Amino acid sequence: MRKHRRQSFWRILFPVILVSLIVIALVVLAMVTTAGAGNDLDTHWANISLIWVLLPTILGSLVWLAILGGLIFAMVKLLGALPNGFAIVQHALMRVSEVARDVSDKVSAPVIKTKGFWAGVHRLKDRLVGRKT
Repeated sequence: MRKHRRQSFWRILFPVILVSLIVIALVVLAMVTTAGAGNDLDTHWANISLIWVLLPTILGSLVWLAILGGLIFAMVKLLGALPNGFAIVQHALMRVSEVARDVSDKVSAPVIKTKGFWAGVHRLKDRLVGRKT
């Protein structure tokens, strides 16, 4: 239990206290140096403060820029690989279509021949009897 308290102090509490003291010291330093000074020193500290205020936004933007760059890189690689992959799939599906067409032609050929034969017989009968259709 004692080891846990000591570790939690040095790993959690101490860095928080240290950073807080540094921030308080910077705020006090900025107030002391700008109090009663001319405009030049005020502007200098305002610029430094602006940098510290914008720094998290800039770092966040860099993270999003890295993510965007990674997505662009992935899309370039994917678009380079997709045409070959889709060509392979297209050729396979064309072969499946040809096989299906051949099977359906073989299955329907006897029916078509039989119907064609009977249509010819009926046409011949109509011509011999003399009816026009």
